[in-house]
Amino acid sequence: MLELAKIFSRGMILQREKEIAVWGKADSGAEVSVSIQGVTAKTAADENGAWMARLAPLQASSGETMTVKSGDETLLVEDAAVGEVWIAGGQSNMEFPLR
Repeated sequence: MLELAKIFSRGMILQREKEIAVWGKADSGAEVSVSIQGVTAKTAADENGAWMARLAPLQASSGETMTVKSGDETLLVEDAAVGEVWIAGGQSNMEFPLR
């Protein structure tokens, strides 16, 4: 039973040049590996099945596939990008372009 948190899905953007936490659920004690851009992080699920792996900083790119493996289960998150993540909202001047 390997699962990723719902935030990790096709078309996602990960922040570049920062450590990236990836988490989800697996069988209790199961080893989990997460790979993208040739960078791999390994961890183990706790007694409740929760796991979190921390990937080393990545370089900006697009069209990546993140692979999550545990035992004979594999999850692929396709069309992932690594770059700048900006969150903006709630301002009355948001109608103007960001330059």
